[in-house]
Amino acid sequence: MLRKRTFRLSVALLVVLLSVSPLAGAQEKVKITLWHHWSLTDLVDEILQNFMAKYPWIEVESNFSSTAGAADRLGTMLVAGSAPEVIMLRSTYAFQFISLGGFLALDELAARDNIDLDMFNPGDLRSFQFLGSTYAFPSMSGSAWTNLMFYNRDMMDNAGLDSEQPPKTWNDWRTATLRMTQKDDSGGLIYLGSQIPALSQAVAWNGVQFWSDDWTKAEAVTPAAIETAEFMRDVLLDAYGDYASYNTLYGAGQSFWEGRTGIFFTNNSGFGLARNADFRWGAATAPVNSNNPNSRPVNVVSSTWSYAIPATISDDKLEAAWLLLKYLTTEEEGGGYFARAQGRPSPVIDFNRHPDYQFGNPYWHVVLEALQYEITAPPNVLVPMDAAGTEIYTGAKHPQQALADAEIRIQQALDAYWAVLGD
Repeated sequence: MLRKRTFRLSVALLVVLLSVSPLAGAQEKVKITLWHHWSLTDLVDEILQNFMAKYPWIEVESNFSSTAGAADRLGTMLVAGSAPEVIMLRSTYAFQFISLGGFLALDELAARDNIDLDMFNPGDLRSFQFLGSTYAFPSMSGSAWTNLMFYNRDMMDNAGLDSEQPPKTWNDWRTATLRMTQKDDSGGLIYLGSQIPALSQAVAWNGVQFWSDDWTKAEAVTPAAIETAEFMRDVLLDAYGDYASYNTLYGAGQSFWEGRTGIFFTNNSGFGLARNADFRWGAATAPVNSNNPNSRPVNVVSSTWSYAIPATISDDKLEAAWLLLKYLTTEEEGGGYFARAQGRPSPVIDFNRHPDYQFGNPYWHVVLEALQYEITAPPNVLVPMDAAGTEIYTGAKHPQQALADAEIRIQQALDAYWAVLGD
């Protein structure tokens, strides 16, 4: 993430354009640049060719850039006044640039063109809104990201479980985990019944949001959070004996695709990987705590992508940039097709009902269900919670102490988020 000392906007850049006048009838050739991080360059080129065919007076140059150091490079371009006309922007660092006036507010243009922002998943849009204005439109959804469960149907059947009925509750999940776990004669793990999810994921399923709604206060030490941590720890110890043995076989998730782990909690990109699996698989939403009426398979939106327009864009290129941004985010043939071609959900709610999704994914209905449950996390708050989970799972700290320490670090992240306003 960009450190504040690496980015200081000039006074001129701090001026936010409060009104936008369309370039009425302008049809002279305009060239603009799209700055993006998509490695799917062929798909990007296809989308841009279709856009230029629709608007022959606009020429778009595609500028691919690695995500490594992207925030620092973006800051440099904004300060220098050399930013491309349409910029791919990540939610994890969007606030710093938005709060300093680096991007154009899009609300007046949206109103002019009758764009209803309710078309987007709220969780995908919130990170790009500030003080009542919207500065970017999401281009890829962060939904169905932490609340999906993939399972190995062959392992379930071999363990005497019904592979047509994946675990729906925590108790079901615990039973399946213990039944599918296998050890050799010396006690070494051969098969894992399940991945142990990151604590930031699991607490959300138990109705925990460990920050206040206004993103100002950390709230990590709660009865439901402690209950979650203790339950996950106990499942791990009962099934695998210790964290080190589990972690060695788990291999950051690779063991699931190798057919050696029964249950795996991963994001919607798992559907693409599952097509190449040599075992029967299934997908469902994450299990819930049947003892907690507030338990839901909640997704935590922590990182997603959008497109934005720099505040210093010249008048002669503004309309072209706006048309491209709209095409990449709000139009079925542009942004809708881009998400659908990857088998990933779109941030535009209605686009996810396109019939083509059903042809490539027999579990698309699970994605639609997962999209119903989500919260948006402030930047940098998940890492402290996940670190606390590791401390709890390894026995390094008691759950309450680990969560108390995490709460301090989460509060520091929230304070840093808002501190930019005091500069």
